[in-house]
Amino acid sequence: MNEQGSGLWYVDYQTNQCVVDCDESNGPLCGGIAIPLSEDLYEDPKSCCEDHLGWIHSDFCKVSAMV
Repeated sequence: MNEQGSGLWYVDYQTNQCVVDCDESNGPLCGGIAIPLSEDLYEDPKSCCEDHLGWIHSDFCKVSAMV
């Protein structure tokens, strides 16, 4: 397990947005360290949004992930 995170994206169902697998102290896009095997990890927020947050328009999902 990488204690710093992988830098890949995963969905946070509590906030309904995609976040980065990294230590939460590393900035607003970090959602904490993803749990291996239970989280799908993605190279970009668009793929994460499309796979897990389909009810949210992809432009809004990507924008909220970039804020």
